[in-house]
Amino acid sequence: MRRRIGPALHLGFFAGLFLLPQLGCGLVNRTPTWLPNEMRTFWRMAALFGRRETAWSEHRVEARFAGISSWVELDLRSYDPERIYGYENRVARVLAMTGGRAEGNRVVRAEVAEFLMRKHRELFPTAPEMRQVRVLGVTWKVGEAGWMADAPGRWQRWPLQTIPRSQVRLVGVYPPDEELRAQEEWMKLGGAETDAAFTSRMKGAEGVVRLALSPSAPVTSGGLA
Repeated sequence: MRRRIGPALHLGFFAGLFLLPQLGCGLVNRTPTWLPNEMRTFWRMAALFGRRETAWSEHRVEARFAGISSWVELDLRSYDPERIYGYENRVARVLAMTGGRAEGNRVVRAEVAEFLMRKHRELFPTAPEMRQVRVLGVTWKVGEAGWMADAPGRWQRWPLQTIPRSQVRLVGVYPPDEELRAQEEWMKLGGAETDAAFTSRMKGAEGVVRLALSPSAPVTSGGLA
């Protein structure tokens, strides 16, 4: 009898403290907010993946400056040199966490744009004023030949102007009152779909992960270095 009680207790603890809570979190896509963060993270992250990811994405940031009509890719390292881990800084991490289209994420991206504009004034007081910020998403297919193996330099991302426009989508433009006009301009120039269209098309598709990596490579197409 005792031999049966031991395995039964172990199975009960496993099911009650791990298997069933994890299944519940997966079904409702959320974890109870009243629980300790360590426990919520444990249930949320522990899982088995039966299929590999098919694509991943990252964010890029461009800006327009007073007297300059073209968009210039920003080197985020100039505005936030602190690395939170690896080659990623806090600005890139915050943008990665706003991957969806919820209104709250829009607000966060607008705050990031305000931070970049304010920081630009502090760091470059004699340079042209930053007037507008554009956030772009770049989608990469897992295992696609050439891009990962032939990146220009060690642990650097491809400059934005070298990436096919079909892989780049418009996430948002800030200040927001300029967004509609900027979206129309983006599509006229032959850019890929906007983030709204992209999200609608990819909804339900497997394996799309929005992940920001290292800070942008230095600007090579004019503008600020």
